[in-house]
Amino acid sequence: MTNATPTATPLEQVEQHLANIQRLASDGCGCPQPIHDYASAALRIIRGLPVPTAGQARVLAFIRKHLAANGEIPTYREMATGLNYASTSAPHRLVGQLVKRGLLRHGRRETARSLMLVGGND
Repeated sequence: MTNATPTATPLEQVEQHLANIQRLASDGCGCPQPIHDYASAALRIIRGLPVPTAGQARVLAFIRKHLAANGEIPTYREMATGLNYASTSAPHRLVGQLVKRGLLRHGRRETARSLMLVGGND
């Protein structure tokens, strides 16, 4: 882990430390997931980016995991099943909120498979 630059402002030092925590958690250091989540949220706040709610964060995490494992974005049905929702309405609503917040965006068609993660999406 690199130390914060001594000439950096206190806010920049905090941002560097949070980025280090997030990097360690992403590298499988055994850090509990909440530490990664808090570091991600703090970085988003510092950078002026929208912070997802807990439900939105679950959907984003599921989408990332499914994309990494299968090479494609999950359907709303796959999201509902994977997140233990009884129907597709909750994933559909949460994805809509994520699109409005700028954390996801639709491709040409407004289907789950056309979703794309937006850059800076920790």
